[in-house]
Amino acid sequence: MPVNLAIRGFAKKAVAVKKPKPGDDKASPEEEAKGNKELAQLLAIVDSPRREKPDLPEDIKQRNFERGRRYNVETTRVHNHQNWKVQMQLDLKNAAMSTLPPEQYEYALDVQTEDCAFPLDFRHPMVTPPIKDFNPDDYAGANE
Repeated sequence: MPVNLAIRGFAKKAVAVKKPKPGDDKASPEEEAKGNKELAQLLAIVDSPRREKPDLPEDIKQRNFERGRRYNVETTRVHNHQNWKVQMQLDLKNAAMSTLPPEQYEYALDVQTEDCAFPLDFRHPMVTPPIKDFNPDDYAGANE
């Protein structure tokens, strides 16, 4: 199956492909792809016909829109529930920074994260479900 280069492109209209002249030593992408399976597959993917959105009835469009809206609302709610402590720490930091005198405020802005290294042995609960028969003490090192 020959690859049609005329439809390749995202924002441009299709342009007629010029046939190489007999004296042209430059190989076309199809000729280069003949010996390279990966390139041939990539060209076939790029040149594949684009899928079109199906025409749906208005009630199904409305239902899909409402599902997407609810999904966004609920994922935002879960994110806020999981990260409320971080947000509170940021709010407290900003409130404390706003009460500093100007010379100390400038110094506090210059403090980098590397200056306040986070402890490497910090352990925190994960958001993954527990693994059956897993005991973290079996894998803890001698220095912990």
